[in-house]
Amino acid sequence: METNVEDEAVEILDEDEEMEDDDHDVIGSKASSSTPLAGAGNYCLHGVVRHRGRTPLEGHYTVDLQIGNQVWCHHDDSRVTEVDLETVLQKAGGEGHIFFYQHSAQPACSSPSAA
Repeated sequence: METNVEDEAVEILDEDEEMEDDDHDVIGSKASSSTPLAGAGNYCLHGVVRHRGRTPLEGHYTVDLQIGNQVWCHHDDSRVTEVDLETVLQKAGGEGHIFFYQHSAQPACSSPSAA
């Protein structure tokens, strides 16, 4: 059986058009633009990927993660050290590339002064 490349291409394009017509819940789509995000509450910082170097392909990546309610740990290859929130925020200002937040129904995120 011989396959006609043009027929295959038309079939693929038709499938793409059908997918565009579907009502997917994607940011920017009709479905999500009128849907509220996660509701009331706050988004609390739980992690920061930091980078030191001239370009994304050169340099060194490290991660700061919140463990439990108040403890932050700095992960640098196999070395893990405890750091305070102020240091995390200070370093994130210049070196932060990816920030991880978690939705919380609580009115405020936990902080050292809230303990």
